[in-house]
Amino acid sequence: MCIRKDNGHYWFYKMDEEKIPLQVVKNQSPESVFDEETNTCLDSATGPLWRATYITSDETLKENNTFRSNILFTFHHAIIDGYTAINICNSFLNSLNDVIGENVQKIYDFGQFNDGHETKELFIQRTEYLKNNLEYCEEIRIMKSKFDNAKVLLTEYFPVPKDPEKKTKFIHGEFNKEITANLIKVFKSKGISFHAGFCSIFNWVLMDILTENGLTDKEIELPTRHAINLRRYWKKSSSVQLGFHVNFINILSKTDKIVGENFWEYAKEFNKDLKSAIENKQAIDWTAVKHLKYTSDEPQYE
Repeated sequence: MCIRKDNGHYWFYKMDEEKIPLQVVKNQSPESVFDEETNTCLDSATGPLWRATYITSDETLKENNTFRSNILFTFHHAIIDGYTAINICNSFLNSLNDVIGENVQKIYDFGQFNDGHETKELFIQRTEYLKNNLEYCEEIRIMKSKFDNAKVLLTEYFPVPKDPEKKTKFIHGEFNKEITANLIKVFKSKGISFHAGFCSIFNWVLMDILTENGLTDKEIELPTRHAINLRRYWKKSSSVQLGFHVNFINILSKTDKIVGENFWEYAKEFNKDLKSAIENKQAIDWTAVKHLKYTSDEPQYE
């Protein structure tokens, strides 16, 4: 599959010739290959919208006398989100295990690519809802405006250097399984999700960093964006639906200098705001409101 422009719009097309973009490299660190891949464009007009890199190694693992290899998949974001990536990688590992176990199947179904028609239907429904509920529509507009105009403190206290290198860089690391399991257990005991708890810790740390670097405000509103899988709102599709089906929830959290002293109250409030935003389809409403303009009577389509 590839992406081509036609009459001012971009469309998915079948490739002129199907090909498997696999390259093999030897004795390179996965981190260095990852860094190179993230800074190498995909030719979307020709396709395909993905590629794979197989990283071999001569290094032998002493404990069981085996060799370790890595395979890295690179996808165009037009066809993939986190949910899709996890499902594809999991399906690939399952098929690889079949090869190792000499139990290869004739056909492997990794899932179906979905164009997101249910999401489009939801946007239409929510846009109509906003048109018919002007008070709620105004509430959404105010919330959106407040978030969009929130002060960006990171760049104020940590200015971007002049003429920075235009290159994406990543910090590589792995979550400790035991620590993560303990965190999930603690958050659950407090009645909050792992995501809400982790983000609350992040806000706490960020507030401390800003304070240490000269922030004098006793309280600020920290803006955070949270990716949400829109499939949770679908009703017609049940099997694994691949593609890019993500939007964002935006939250402004009042955070004071002593957030650490009342952390659990802060985390519970954050969890409450996040849960409310998910249940009320805030991510869809914030996008839908962009397609409305206000007159003296009621909002109309632009």
